[in-house]
Amino acid sequence: MFPFFMCRCERKKYHSHREKSRSSPDKYLTIIVDGMDQSKTNLPNTKLISKSTSSLWRLRTHVTGVILHTKAPAGKLVYSYIDLIQYPHDSNMTITVIMNSLINFLTTNALPKVLYIQMDNTCRENKNKYVLTFCAILVQLEIFRKLAVVTNMEDSVQINFLPVGHTHEDIDQLFSKISDAIRQSGCESLPDLVQKIHASYKPNPEAQILEGVWDFKEWMKPFLGKVEHHSKYHVFRFTKKSSKVEMHYKQFSSDSWLPDGTGQHLITGTPDVTNEGAQVVPSCEKVDLNRFYQDLPKYMPYLSLSARENWEHFKETNPVMLTSSNSLKWELPVLHRTAVLSSQQQESSEQGVSRETSLLVAKETATPKQITVRHTETTTDNAVSSSDVPIPVETASAIESGAIVACYLQQYEEEEPQIGKVTTTPGNNSEEVEVEWMVGAYHEPWKLWKQRRGETWKERVPISAVLFPIVLSASSRLLAATREKLKLAYQQLRSDN
Repeated sequence: MFPFFMCRCERKKYHSHREKSRSSPDKYLTIIVDGMDQSKTNLPNTKLISKSTSSLWRLRTHVTGVILHTKAPAGKLVYSYIDLIQYPHDSNMTITVIMNSLINFLTTNALPKVLYIQMDNTCRENKNKYVLTFCAILVQLEIFRKLAVVTNMEDSVQINFLPVGHTHEDIDQLFSKISDAIRQSGCESLPDLVQKIHASYKPNPEAQILEGVWDFKEWMKPFLGKVEHHSKYHVFRFTKKSSKVEMHYKQFSSDSWLPDGTGQHLITGTPDVTNEGAQVVPSCEKVDLNRFYQDLPKYMPYLSLSARENWEHFKETNPVMLTSSNSLKWELPVLHRTAVLSSQQQESSEQGVSRETSLLVAKETATPKQITVRHTETTTDNAVSSSDVPIPVETASAIESGAIVACYLQQYEEEEPQIGKVTTTPGNNSEEVEVEWMVGAYHEPWKLWKQRRGETWKERVPISAVLFPIVLSASSRLLAATREKLKLAYQQLRSDN
């Protein structure tokens, strides 16, 4: 029997990874993957079981659940994948589900540097050379990169396997909620199962029928090494050092990493992600559709009209569902391309910060000018200085984004003055400029004109209608010189028209 205190230590480690991913989603992502008990989701599952239906054959289905812990409204994103036992439940399915979940995650998030994966301690599906090699490839392709020293695990992929008999975790709560929903109201068809899964848990899982499974075993053959004696270890870590991925491992989270120093090199070379793998060919052997179709008419009196229609549609389309999908996309290049773009953006950002820091240091350490004292009259909102006098606009290059400008549009001639804020700097050859209109008066403060929905009133104005840029006072009022200039300008424009 596995010691209780050691099991608690392993769970605590997973909970620590989970909390790190929620508090620092830009650095960490924690994924837990597991499969639901198959008997719970076999279809159709009527709420009331009669004697005539209790022994009938049901369509076997399997649900794989994935929880990604990150910064989200509930601290996690939940996905579930449904298959009809037409694919072997092996490492190919595990890797496909992980890749699909990362692609789904990318629709609203950026990939962090560190990935933690929590899985059941089963060698057939999870703890085998194929899953370990795939994790090494993720690091080799820098989808999850090594940017700091190996010892602090700043950037890596790490896999944890809970001990046999102690694998129940938060994902089992998801499966329990799904099971309760089916038991309480039944589940009559595949679309009904998708809806039941979606509504059973918070946050609502994104449930989908698995379109296909990629044959990663065959695709990874050129890079596979012979892995032995790994079944007794529960924790694996992959990091990149000197262009090679190193694997370290330990039996329990409290142990030291093995081997000391340089880790095991699980793969050689860098895979070509554009080299699309083959799909696993689905098999009807375990589905036993013939037997199911024989018993399906006996279910019909107990099913709703929509469920009957769904099963009729299933009979028509199941040959498509049980063949290789033409719409299945090889998503590994997407993960790789996203990681490369993210790396370039980060490097650009770091260079920009470094340059800004250098300029700031140079500015602060430069020898300052000597102090000078000048006596001028105090400037108020109504005071006039030479810098306050508006300069007429002659070309588009004289207008900058954020500038406050005076305009004259004949259709608004009753509105005086016409003041707006430039939203974008126009090009040298532009004939129009977009402004956000402002509301105010000659002797009242000015502010952006907001419409009923709270949006500002934007309009494209001809460059020729822009009179000159102006400067508002600290209290957002027109300066005295600006007021006089505007009054003369509008008087002259009205007389001309």
